[in-house]
Formats: sequence, C-alpha cells, structure tokens
Amino acid sequence: MFHKLHPTAGSRPGTLIIPDDAFETRIRVVHYDLEGVDETWVDDRTSLAEAMSSERHIWIHVQGLRNVELLLQIAEHFGIHPLALEDVVNVPQRPKQEIADTYAMAVMRAVGKDQDDASVTEQVSLVLGERFVLSFQETYEPRFQPLLDRLQRPDARLRKYGPDYLAYALLDTVVDGYFPALERLGDELEHLETLVLADPHPLQLERITQVKKRLIGLRRVTWAQREMVGELLHADSSSLAGEQVRTFMRDTFDHCIQIAEVVDMYRESATGLVNTYLSSIGQRTNEVMKTLTIVGSIFIPMTFVAGIYGMNFEHMPELHSPWAYPAFWAVMIGIVMGMVGFFYRCGWISSPRIDQLTARLPGTSPAKATAFQATDVDQTTTDECVRHDAA
Repeated sequence: MFHKLHPTAGSRPGTLIIPDDAFETRIRVVHYDLEGVDETWVDDRTSLAEAMSSERHIWIHVQGLRNVELLLQIAEHFGIHPLALEDVVNVPQRPKQEIADTYAMAVMRAVGKDQDDASVTEQVSLVLGERFVLSFQETYEPRFQPLLDRLQRPDARLRKYGPDYLAYALLDTVVDGYFPALERLGDELEHLETLVLADPHPLQLERITQVKKRLIGLRRVTWAQREMVGELLHADSSSLAGEQVRTFMRDTFDHCIQIAEVVDMYRESATGLVNTYLSSIGQRTNEVMKTLTIVGSIFIPMTFVAGIYGMNFEHMPELHSPWAYPAFWAVMIGIVMGMVGFFYRCGWISSPRIDQLTARLPGTSPAKATAFQATDVDQTTTDECVRHDAA
C-alpha cells in the first residue's frame, strides 16, 4: 500500500512533517583529503556550525530525521532549497534526482533486513556539492560503514577523487544492497515451489501472496530508481561530477537494470507459483475423486448381486442349495479381483508398463521408461480400455 507523509492541503510549500516514530537525529561529520581523515559526532547547532566551517572536503552523514532545527541549519549553510529538504524529510518519496545551480540531489530507497529476515526499505537522500556530500538516512543501520573504513586507507580512491566519487560510492552501496535481498527472495521462491509441488497447503498460498506484495513494492522502487540513476548519469552536471566518475556511474546504472529485470522475473515466477498451487490442488482433488470412483465402481456390481439375493422371493432356487453361500462369496471375490485387474491393466490404479519397459530395455532408467508409457507398447490393453470407455 502507498503511504506518504504530506502536509495538509493548502500548507506552505516546504513544510516538514516529522513522523512520531522518527529516530533521534545524530550527525557524523567527516573531513578528509589526501593528508588524512577527521571524524566527529555533533548534536547541537554550535558544534555543527564549527564542524561545517572547514575548508577540506566534508561528508555530513545524518541518521534520524527528528531534529528539524539541525536539518534546517544544514540546508541553510549549504544552500539547499526548502522543497529539496521537504523531499528528504517527508518520507517516503519516489526515487528522483534534481540538479540545481550549486548541488545535485538524489533520493533513493535502500533495502535492509528486519528481525524476520524480510526485506524492508528506508529512504536515503544524497546531496552533492562542489566540496561537500550530504547523506540523510531514516534509521541507524550502518550501511555506509564500509565506506568509512575505506576512507581510513591512505591509498583510497575516495580521498583521491573528491566528493563526486564519494557520492557515487554511496549511491553504488545502496544499489548493490538489493542483490542479497533478491537472493533471499529467490531462495524463498524456490523453496515454496518445492513445497507446492510436494504437498500444497493453504499456508503456502498465503506465503506466496506475501512474497508477491514485497515484489510489487520492490518493482515500484527499482524501476523508479533505474530511471533516476539514468537521468543523473546523463544530466548536465559536469561541474559536479567528472567524466571519470561518470564511467563508474555507468556500472551502477547497469546494476539498476539487472535488479529491475530480476524483480520482474521473480514477480512472474510468483504469479506462476500461484497457478502451480491451484493446479496441484486440482490434481490432488482429481486423485481423490479417482480413488473414490474406483472404489464405488468395484462395489456397484457387488451391490447389484447382493440386492438380487436380498429380495424376499419365496421360490429362489439358490437359497436352498448347501453351496449357495460359498458360491455367493466366490462370485463377489471374483468380481473384485476381475475389476481390480482390469483397472490395473488400464493404468488407473498403477501402470505395469514402466516395469515392463525397464525389464525389456536394459540400461533404461525408470524416468526414461516413463516417456515411453504414452507410446503404443501394449496396443491390446489400450484398445480394451478404449472400448470400455466407449461402452
């Protein structure tokens, strides 16, 4: 379902709506260049103003969107438009990009895991300037910790190429986070397919429906994110992102295309799995009806014979014969054995033709022998069954 924080109709543009369950804001400020890296945490306006006054490259990573005053201070210092800040705070937004005079902005959806190992998404927003990168995250999940570790290395490209390469690395980290989530969904679909084919159950249909809902949500996000990265790649922002960084961005765009295609493939698989479930249920019902029909067919002639001799006629010649009772049971048993044998030869109970093929063709596996079952192996038996059906 679609849910979005939005101000009341007629409110001033740029109005920020903070959800009740928003995380407290904590800000990590990272100054870096070829000489080294300095990292500090700030939680008030004074320390934030001091941290943003450096002349080195700066990365400000905001986790939690509750403290509006600090967010407004950051936006004012770097010249971020109020509508852009509204897109950052009023979550969730559709993945989008925006190119301004002094900065480029990208809004994305990042995939993580909750306690039940189900894919959940959070909004991650990036703002790239001439010497700064701003990143905004809803939660405290340490998805960008590997980048912080890479910054500590003296030979890291993150130090060499500047803020544009850091913004690319953040974007690429968010995009690549989809691959483990898709692998989990693929494994779950494969497991569900095995269960559906072996023993269909209504709980499996419920689980398939849940997976389909997750895939629908992922499709809405991944296709929009694919468009966003493509527009950002071809946008006229050469002053912010160099050609060398654009080369890396093309690889990220390829990943977005692959992710979108895999999501579509899994969504079609989930839809096909529902059809497989319904077919399995129908097949099971047919098997039950087949068994009941065979049992009923066996008892119909027995009921006919028993009905005749259950009539209260006085002059029935067999009633006074000493062998009448054993003869009656012999006829009944003969009828049962005859009909069971006939059903067996027709393949309605089980088919002996697979064993015959396996014995007749040395080296032929039962799986291969099954393929010959539909051929004219025992035409006499087949004609006999056809005649019986016609009768």
